[in-house]
Order: sequence, then C-alpha cells, then structure tokens
Amino acid sequence: MTLPRHDFTQPPPLAPQLRVNLAQWLKRSNALLVELLAGAAVSVELQFDCSSTMMPTQLTTEWTDKSLALQLKLGQHDAQSLVALPNPLVQELIGCILGDPPHKIPVERSLTAAELSVAEVIAEMIMRSLKESWQGDVPLNLALGETESNLRRTKRFRPKESMIVCRSIAKTKLGQSHWSWLLSADFVAHLFGLPVRNHQSTDPQASRRQLEQLVRDMRAGIEVRLGAVQLTGPQLASVRVGDVVVLDQRVGDPLQASVQGEPKFLGWAGRTGNRQAFEVATEILQRRTTETPEAA
Repeated sequence: MTLPRHDFTQPPPLAPQLRVNLAQWLKRSNALLVELLAGAAVSVELQFDCSSTMMPTQLTTEWTDKSLALQLKLGQHDAQSLVALPNPLVQELIGCILGDPPHKIPVERSLTAAELSVAEVIAEMIMRSLKESWQGDVPLNLALGETESNLRRTKRFRPKESMIVCRSIAKTKLGQSHWSWLLSADFVAHLFGLPVRNHQSTDPQASRRQLEQLVRDMRAGIEVRLGAVQLTGPQLASVRVGDVVVLDQRVGDPLQASVQGEPKFLGWAGRTGNRQAFEVATEILQRRTTETPEAA
C-alpha cells in the first residue's frame, strides 16, 4: 500500500469525524436556507461542497476587496467566524429580493447603504438556517455581528493558526457561485465541545522569561578528552590487561573539554572528594573566517 504524501507547508486536515459532522450539519442548513430564500422570492440551489483548512493569508487568493463578510458570534465566547459571499452573488440575491433581478452577472462594486441592509437580511437567513438545523444537545446561540470591511485583510483570525472553511455551492439563473463560513479553531472547539487551545501571551517580556527558563532547564553533555593513540591491527590484538598504552597527550598539557561534540574549554584533571573532576582554565575561542569575494 502506498501512502499519500502530506504537504507539511499546508495546515493539517480536519479530523475525519469532525469533517463528517460539519458536512451533515451544512447539508441540513443549506436545505433550510433554500426554503428561506424562496420565501423572499429568491430561486437558488445550494449544495454543500467541502470543509477544509487553510491559513488566513490564503484568503487573498479567493476573495476580493468587494466580497461581503459578516461576523457570526457564538454566545459569550471570544471566537471568530465570518459568513462570506462573493460580491456578484450578493448583488444578484439583493436584486431578486428587491424585485429587480439582474440579467447578467453583475460587475463588482461597493454596495450602497440600502443594499448592505438587505445583505444583512440574507446573513440573518444563513444564521437562522444554521441555528435551526443544529442537532446538538444545547441550542446554538448564534448572533449576527459586524460587517468586515475588507475580507482579504481581515485581522479577526490569528495569522499563524489555521482556520476552517465550510464551502457551499450556489446555483442561480446567472450561473454558479458559492458562499463560505470561515471559522477559527476556537469557534469549532466551542461548537463541538473540543479542547480549546491555550493561547500563550504575546507579551515580549513574558516570552523572554519563558525562553530563559527553557534555556535554564536544558541539559548538555560535557566530555573531557584524556588523549588518543592509533594502533595497528597486530598491536591492538596483542593488548593485554596491565599493558600501558601511551597517549598523544603530554602530562603538562591541559585537557580539552567538548560540549555536544564541539571543543569549548581547556583545563586540568583533578579530584574533588572521591570523584574525578575537571578544572576549567580557559575557553577555546572559535576563529571565524569570512569569505571574501575573489577579485574580478
């Protein structure tokens, strides 16, 4: 059996059971959302596509400055999520609700204040479909939050932590598009009762103290070299107990101590109580050589 290679430059995938739970929930939610939109004179087919992970920096590859994104909050938890829709799809849905559906795919533009109000109604429908299709033991406490001014440059997600993207395909008279629910890992953890990651303080002084403590707790081996000698095969074979082997180290020369295999100190062998000891006499300074470019 050949195992597929994992690209470690990408965030880790979702756990299989979590992916299944999200898929089942979003399928029920989309079915209800179709009914809610139909009540507002919007004819659309919705199909759950996938749940995947990505880094917040990857938002720039899929979304534009005009994309609509509204915050969905979960109770009192300080966890982030955004409902995101492409700008042309939003314009089409708004036109249908207002009784003036476009006849071709709209060109991206900024929404007016009145259009933003209608867009919030659409977001509320999405939120309602999510809440009413939830089958957890505890009712889902979702609330519509602020509008994200620029999804491509959002600061709501931690830049070095992966996020979960739940994507659904939307088919209208003008073609195929999609809407997505962007969730932080904390948001998903609170939803499904998973352990919430303990985010460490970003205080530089606190980080420095943690690093200093880590260094203090580190252990490194020191080896003191008594000397060495090279013997031929016959000489080595003739060595017996009681033989004296002469090393290349003179008695009056200091011994060399190495840290993790790298020479660091010179000193003298001795004794402390009933233990052998080594007295550091001097530090071995490593010579740094800098390469100079050859003259042209």
